[in-house]
This record gives sequence, structure tokens and C-alpha cells, in this order.
Amino acid sequence: MEGKTRGVIHQPTAFVKFWLLVSSVIVIWDFSFIFLRRWSLTSQGGVLSALWPGYDLYEFVDLNYSAKYWLDNRGFPLAQSTLNVLEDILNFSYLYLVHQSDPAYRAVAPIVGFSGVLMTFSKTLLYFLCDYYCGWCESGHNDWSTWIFLYALPNGFWIICPGYLTLYFGREIAALLTAAAGIVDSPFAAEDVKAAQKSKKSK
Repeated sequence: MEGKTRGVIHQPTAFVKFWLLVSSVIVIWDFSFIFLRRWSLTSQGGVLSALWPGYDLYEFVDLNYSAKYWLDNRGFPLAQSTLNVLEDILNFSYLYLVHQSDPAYRAVAPIVGFSGVLMTFSKTLLYFLCDYYCGWCESGHNDWSTWIFLYALPNGFWIICPGYLTLYFGREIAALLTAAAGIVDSPFAAEDVKAAQKSKKSK
């Protein structure tokens, strides 16, 4: 039996669904490389390295992906990749929820989406901060053009888009919470709630 609703149910934009789907697939590809470095590293003669074109270069750009960090048993790359798995679970759960006909499922989708994109944003920011506070020990060996175009810009993209979506979901959640509390004069209140309140006042 489908749930009944008296309010506006979450309807994501095409960009939200596109980003979460495409980024999640890319993340699967990425964490698979880290988990399978015994077979994925080109520099170590990995038999599956052809599945990750471009990583033969990137392992020398970002040392977290390097054979050295794998051989030294550095924990951060694996820890980050484990969080990537959890991030993808949240993203795919969100996509599942928003495609259900039952509004009870779609109503809880924003908190799942918010959790996933906030995780992506925070994790990528942590990635940069770890490199910064160790004196760029993981990427500072590159020349400027390599650092900007192969390290800073690609990773920065994973801060900007999830950061925007964190605000997108956060504002909607705030609107729902203020509406549930009966607060209509809040800057976070949904436009339909504000309109309904103005209509009541005019009568």
C-alpha cells in the first residue's frame, strides 16, 4: 500500500540524478583500482592494468595511487576507498528511492542524498588537506601544469559539485523541517509553504 502525502514530494533535477549516477560509476572504477593494485598497477606488471587506462600515468601524479604507497602498505588509500564504497551505497540508495512510485520512499530520499554528497565533499576536502598539511608530499613532485590539470582540477571538481549538491539537499531538508515545525517566516521555508501562509493571511 502506497503512503499518502499532504505536501510536496522530493523531485530531483536531471543534473542531480546524472551526477550521482555517473560519479558513482566512476568511483567504482576508482576504488577497484586501489583494492586490486596487485593486478591493476601498470608499473608492477599488473595483468588487469588495461582496465584502467590513464592510471599508468596517474600513479606517478598522485602518490596515493603509486606502487610505492602500495608496497609501503600505506593505509590512507585503502581507508578512502572503503569510504568510497559506503558513499556509492548511499548514492545508489538515493537513486533507488527517487524512482519509486510510493511517495513514502521519495520523501526520505533527500536525507540519503545529502549524506552521500556530504560524504563525497568532506572526503575529497580531507584528501586535499592531508596533502597540504604534509607539505604536498603526495603531489608536490609534479610540475605546475601537471599538478593543475591532472591533480588540482579533476579533484577540485569533486569538491565543487558535491559541495553544491550538499547545499541543494540541505536547503530542501531545512525547508521540510521548518514546515513540519510550523515555521513559515524562516528563510529556509519552502516557497509553496510561504505562498499558502500568505493566502491564509489575505482571507
